[in-house]
Amino acid sequence: MNQNNKLLRSMITIILLLLLLYILIKLFPVYSKVIFFMGKLLLPFVAAAFISYLLQPFVAYLERRWKWSPAIALFIIFITFTSALAFLLYKSVPIFMIELQELSEQLPALIKDYEEMILSLYESTAFLPEAVHDKMDVFISKMETTIDDKITLVLENAFHVSEFVILIATVPVLVFYFLKDRYMILRWLNSLLPKKWREKYDRILFAIDKSLGNYIRGQLLLSITVALVTYAIYQILGLKFALLLAIFMGLMNVIPYFGPIIGSIPALAITATVSYKLAISVVIANAFVQLLESSLLSPYIMAKSVDIHPVFLIFLLLLGAEAGGVIGMILVVPTATITRGVFRELKSI
Repeated sequence: MNQNNKLLRSMITIILLLLLLYILIKLFPVYSKVIFFMGKLLLPFVAAAFISYLLQPFVAYLERRWKWSPAIALFIIFITFTSALAFLLYKSVPIFMIELQELSEQLPALIKDYEEMILSLYESTAFLPEAVHDKMDVFISKMETTIDDKITLVLENAFHVSEFVILIATVPVLVFYFLKDRYMILRWLNSLLPKKWREKYDRILFAIDKSLGNYIRGQLLLSITVALVTYAIYQILGLKFALLLAIFMGLMNVIPYFGPIIGSIPALAITATVSYKLAISVVIANAFVQLLESSLLSPYIMAKSVDIHPVFLIFLLLLGAEAGGVIGMILVVPTATITRGVFRELKSI
């Protein structure tokens, strides 16, 4: 009898959860504007919290290793961070915007080149059914529309100068206060919990920091290094849109296994319309960068590889790609790392 009651309660709970999920999905157009508004409002705070989390170990290191006072250590790290950020924005943002604008203007010409390549491919694949050719036409048309829409969206958002200036001016100030009052903020968050949960909360927080903190810092440094090396090589090869392509390569580097392949596709797509020799040079250059990353940079920058079995990791990457595309693949490893660390900590409690 008790088992039947438990089963009934479980079924009712599942049905109610599915019903709630259905209502939330149907009402998304109603509350989506509120979510987007809150997202824009909280973006500086989230960005500042993330940056301060990355910088906090360096402040602690100066305090511990050099016996500096917290104020001096904070001042040194903050000045270094803001100076590096200002220099990076000053050097990269104008080039990034110019290349993005040029890519938007030259996109029709690139698509036309590919259409000519497809026409020659049609001639060599005339034996295929007409339906296959129709599918190829639809694919090319969708690709052109998608790329053009994405570039237009980025350009429209980038030209919101006031929002960009507010973000750049606000984040460093928030980073300073988050670093300065980090212990007070953690104590305040701890005080919001019931006393019986505080010890478990502290241990879970420690497990997340231990499993995720070093990975994020190492992966960020690794991605920046890969982007810089790729940019230097692309400049030597004389590639157009070198900064855009290098940034994309650096971002994709966070995806295990598939990242280097995805990161190489735009460079190959652009150079294939110019010269096959240049495309081969890009393949060799990207292979060299990945060899440098895997054999030299990664063992030193990353203390250890992700402790997830390759088969399970590939499954998670495919699941992330299906659920959220490239962004889903990027979020898979940190999510799995957090989950593994929390479960290990809960098992030990």
